[in-house]
Order: sequence, then structure tokens, then C-alpha cells
Amino acid sequence: MATDALVAAGGALARLSDATLHELDAALPPQWSRRNPVDVLGDAKSKLVAKAAQIVLQDPGVDALLVIITPQAMTNPRPWPARSAARPPRPPKPVLAAWLGGAAMREGTSLLNEAGIPTYPTPEQAVASS
Repeated sequence: MATDALVAAGGALARLSDATLHELDAALPPQWSRRNPVDVLGDAKSKLVAKAAQIVLQDPGVDALLVIITPQAMTNPRPWPARSAARPPRPPKPVLAAWLGGAAMREGTSLLNEAGIPTYPTPEQAVASS
């Protein structure tokens, strides 16, 4: 949905460098998407999401990062926002979040907003904001 919205608005996904792909291969499970958008898989822990975000943000071809979390039985939507909120300074590039799931995601959304990371209820709204 986010990719479709980006392309429809005239944007394009960043092409991840070979170095970035190599770092992601080392950090993520073997089943990860191996392309942009980076899919760390539904059961990814907050440390893994944070590591993938850190790697992607270091890629010189990446202008911004949109992190999308969807509620699943094994997903805890609080640790990544808490980790992000506790880690100043701000990332070198814009970070946006689409925390899907309504009330179940409220605490994580609040933590991200407090850290200065804008959150949106849908990926399309996040893309439209940038």
C-alpha cells in the first residue's frame, strides 16, 4: 500500500546498496524480503526492527524511512517506540511511522510522537505527508 501510494504520487523506492543488502542479510532472518520495501517478517522483535531501520537509514540512497507495524498475536507494538524515544539524537533522515491497529497501538503511537516521530493511521497517509 505504501509503495503504491508513493509511486502514484510520483515518487520511487530507494534502491538499496549492495552494502546495505549485505548488512541486512547478516542481521535479518533468511526469509526477509531482500529488497525495498524491507520486510523483517511479522514475528520480528523490536531489536530486529530497530537494527533494520538503523541499517537502512545509513544507506546513502535512502532519503527517509517509513516503519509500518501491524498488530499480530506475537507483535508487541511498544518496545520499538520506547527504544526510539529513549535514543536521542534524532536520526539523520526523516522517520515516519504507520502504526496500524487503532487502540492497540495507542501507547506506541504516543511514544513515537513524544520522540518527534510522526505517526499515521495508514501507510498512504504517511506517504502523503512527506
